[in-house]
Amino acid sequence: MRKILLIFLLGSVIGLTGCATLGTSLNMVPKEKDDIVPLKIGVTSTPPGASIYINDKLVGYSPAEVTFYVKYKCNLVTAVCIWYACNPTEQYILKVSKEGYKDTVEVIQFDQKGSFSHYFYEPGVNVERVPGDYFFPSKAKYDFNLEPSPIGARKTEESSEKIAGSNADEIRKYKKLLDDGVITQDEFEKKKQQLLKD
Repeated sequence: MRKILLIFLLGSVIGLTGCATLGTSLNMVPKEKDDIVPLKIGVTSTPPGASIYINDKLVGYSPAEVTFYVKYKCNLVTAVCIWYACNPTEQYILKVSKEGYKDTVEVIQFDQKGSFSHYFYEPGVNVERVPGDYFFPSKAKYDFNLEPSPIGARKTEESSEKIAGSNADEIRKYKKLLDDGVITQDEFEKKKQQLLKD
């Protein structure tokens, strides 16, 4: 009876922890494993249409849900049921960039602990993952309010000045045509109002 109870309890522990390695030689269990995991995050920006980079690689344009691949180093925690602790091996930097605005950068923090089942489903592929605890990004969505850059603001101002100067030259040309009697006063006023609105 005790033997049956012991087997039942052991089976329950295996079921709860995902351990299914009874009979595996502990000497054969690797102390470290590597894994590459595709993760998704949402990125929005105001204004939209910004380029999205992760570690300087273009991955999309806002608003978008982007996929990037995270390299993990998995260290053996227990060999009894083969369970690892998996942490990213490098820093992942998210950057959004749009012409006329300052680049905005944020380091993706991996502090959400979770685990994959032994087999992790991806569309069309059954991928065998390292069994263990993984650390995932702390946020699923990133929203950026982009600030105009001084260079972009100066370009806008210079462009406005050029347009204003060009319109003033056009008005002077039409005034000369009016003075020469080529166009009427009404035609001159209409053209002047049109140029002042542009």
